[in-house]
Amino acid sequence: MQQQKMEFLQPEREQKSSRRKIDIQEVLRQELSEREQLLWYGQPDPWQCARKRLLAGILGLAGFLFCAFIFLMSLFGLTTFIVTIFYSLIIFTPAFLGICTPIRDYLEARSTLYAITNQRILFITLRPRRVVNTYRGSIGNIERVEQRRGERGTLTFGTKQQFINIPNARHVEHILLNFR
Repeated sequence: MQQQKMEFLQPEREQKSSRRKIDIQEVLRQELSEREQLLWYGQPDPWQCARKRLLAGILGLAGFLFCAFIFLMSLFGLTTFIVTIFYSLIIFTPAFLGICTPIRDYLEARSTLYAITNQRILFITLRPRRVVNTYRGSIGNIERVEQRRGERGTLTFGTKQQFINIPNARHVEHILLNFR
């Protein structure tokens, strides 16, 4: 397989530069050594990652609305203040966490970057602080789970390392097979 230099490597899908404050190619230039050649890079789809936890968000919103209803009932004297505090503590906290779960997954996916070079595999998290995990171990078996249309998928390899919800997972699997 012919290896490409980073200047000519095109992303799997065009990034929306107006919304992105992160220059992905600049991040990769900073992380790669002079002798490394970039074979592939990509990111998970934030909307797909958030959608997996959408039910938690909907249930959280329902719990939040229930707490608001109980609070309004206490304002009109239909329940006691003690009952309102009790329901608020029991239901509000899990409801709030349920609402935050898809938002957190979305933001986490937006700040995650995967890369495969001729020497290592990189897992880069850009926010809240930059964390770079390097994988140089044996790839071992690769498990590919594709979504219905096969456009995106998740690859699991090594000791439970994952490229989550990446575009063109089959192509990336072939790159990993040649990485061995």
